[in-house]
Amino acid sequence: MSVFDLQEMSHDQFAEAEKEGAVALVAVGATEQHGYMPMGLDAFTAKFMQDLIGMAMEQRLDVIKAPVMPFGASEHHTCYPGTISLGGSLFAQVLNQILRELYRSGIRLVAIINGHGGNEGAIAWAMKDAKSFCPGLIIHNKTLHYLVGPGDWMKEYPNTELPDSNRLSGELSAITGEHELSHADAGEASLLGVCKPSQLTIAQRRMADLPPIPDMTQVSGIRHPQQWFEKMRAGNGGKGDPRRATEEAIRKATEMMRMAAKQTADDLVKMWEEMRR
Repeated sequence: MSVFDLQEMSHDQFAEAEKEGAVALVAVGATEQHGYMPMGLDAFTAKFMQDLIGMAMEQRLDVIKAPVMPFGASEHHTCYPGTISLGGSLFAQVLNQILRELYRSGIRLVAIINGHGGNEGAIAWAMKDAKSFCPGLIIHNKTLHYLVGPGDWMKEYPNTELPDSNRLSGELSAITGEHELSHADAGEASLLGVCKPSQLTIAQRRMADLPPIPDMTQVSGIRHPQQWFEKMRAGNGGKGDPRRATEEAIRKATEMMRMAAKQTADDLVKMWEEMRR
């Protein structure tokens, strides 16, 4: 059993892996403002999770890792320079086409690894449409909120959470002192500390002389760019204080991500076995 990077494969290698029933891992993120942290944070976490899941499956199934899709549905952050949003409709169309192309190439089991909550509605449409045109295509989409606690907005997507995600994210929130995991807060900063620790260090140093940022993680439902800009001014676009991402918080975030990778890998193996019967 092997783990492949799609762009490093030849077409005949792909065909051979597909014949063995390879699983495709499609990671999607965003390029959007994250307060004082890098705009690629969501893509970083999606890629890191893709790699963790691949490692968890290496001795069990062949895995093909698609290139990370770095742009998503980020219209609500477009008041900030550097944010690149495809919008929900275009993002959904691109993802839908990726799923169809993998199906055309023989893939029948795909896991979507999403690092950005704003993508979820578009992902749901892309999945539904792809499955309607691709008989036998199975899509797993339960990796996003290994990162997210019991925030009200997640009630819209009840099937994307993994077991234990609420418990572990609650423990992380208790460590950081913020109500829940949200956007550009201590929770996301802890994930950045797992995926790209040097980037967290840079962000925290930039903030060293700033006053504390209030906890805005309970604020939800903001979709208009100017409204977000005004509401989140105190956090430079973020909902919390990345300086609260301590070593203890980063250890808890590491536990969360490893748990999610293992559970996702177990899910995929079970789905693969059922599919091959």
